Amino acid sequence: SPSECRATIGAKNPLCNEYELCRIARNSCEQLDYVLSSIGDCMFLKACPGSGKTEVVGLKAAYEMSKWAKSPGGIAVLTFTNNAAEVIEKRVSQFGGVAKIGFPHFIGTIDSWLHRYIAHPFAHIITKYNGKSGDHSIRVVNNQSKADFLKVFKTKYSLAQTGNPAANEYYFDVESGNYIFASANKNIDSRRNQQNLEDWQVFDLERTKTRFKTSGFATYQDIEHICLELLSEKSEITRLLSLRFPFIIIDECQDLSWIQMQILDKMQSQGAALHFVGDLNQAIYEFKKVAPDKVEDYTRDHEFKILHLSNNYRNCQPIANLCDDLVGNTNKAVPINPSELD
Repeated sequence: SPSECRATIGAKNPLCNEYELCRIARNSCEQLDYVLSSIGDCMFLKACPGSGKTEVVGLKAAYEMSKWAKSPGGIAVLTFTNNAAEVIEKRVSQFGGVAKIGFPHFIGTIDSWLHRYIAHPFAHIITKYNGKSGDHSIRVVNNQSKADFLKVFKTKYSLAQTGNPAANEYYFDVESGNYIFASANKNIDSRRNQQNLEDWQVFDLERTKTRFKTSGFATYQDIEHICLELLSEKSEITRLLSLRFPFIIIDECQDLSWIQMQILDKMQSQGAALHFVGDLNQAIYEFKKVAPDKVEDYTRDHEFKILHLSNNYRNCQPIANLCDDLVGNTNKAVPINPSELD
């Protein structure tokens, strides 16, 4: 039992001895229901603020890794910041009793996962980049870069009387079917984005971007576009990637962009199980055009099983009530901590 474990093994185990309760026993039934849920089903764990989401993601991943038998396939735990990835990896290491999480599993940002397992090894199939000395990996260029070499990757014609856009200053938005200008200069970007592009201008942008990619360069937005194009056109690569990662947990799923969801959808269509974990009211990456409502639409359309984390361990009742009222929450948070001040 948890109490017997804590009195014996747990007394010397750093996993438990710094806590007042056994690390398993301190979890709620809702949390443990998710830890024990099937990894064969697509799941949406709706978590209220302060619900111990990171703890339960770490416990779930450690639990599944401890009994994993599908090597060389592994589990991918994806999030959106390096700090969040480090926290989750620390939790998994604690619960799993291992110093470092390695092959066949992956814990990291969704960007690093896309780059490592899709873009760098396979993007040249789409971009036709010939590589150098057998290396076909992409060299990522920031949207704000003004490096001298980018002068050869400018459009032939000026646009909106703002000069000739460089290939790293814009990207193609697959969802809208339009080019989006996103450089360091908001004033110039605004003027360019307001321009109604003629066919010859679109052709000029396409030609410039193609030269950029064929030379082995791409922006972060380009890489997502390339990954989606690759998985859409090369189903065998998608199938093999789904065998490599048959179970994927997406932490902070509310920050998924439309194109990232399409990439994950290609994986799901080839058999990968997706577990979305997050709170749709806490989306923060507006610059990425995140769409929490589309995340919910996706989980509903694909018949994800729904579980909830409704206990709030961070706030007292008045704060939770205010939060619920501000965002129109129908699934009310249940604060565990009593309110000490009126």
